[in-house]
Amino acid sequence: MSPAADSTSSPTACFAVEARADPGVMPPGELFAAAEETARRIAVLPAAQVSDLKRVLNRACHLDLEAALALETEATVRGFLDPETRARVARFGK
Repeated sequence: MSPAADSTSSPTACFAVEARADPGVMPPGELFAAAEETARRIAVLPAAQVSDLKRVLNRACHLDLEAALALETEATVRGFLDPETRARVARFGK
């Protein structure tokens, strides 16, 4: 059983195991700067959508695929209905 499928693992740990882009270990001297950069990138995003995505990711670890995809779809639709998100998407290709 993978760590993500273990029902005793925390949702945050589950997400970290499944979504970690770089499986390597970051040198201690670079960790704080990388964390700050990630926080800056998240801070400029629409707060409601970031919160919604975090909620979906944390819950999805404990659901079957169909239920997880349904949560993701609901969050995506809510995001695209938001005027701020629509404006960001419109500016993306310019």
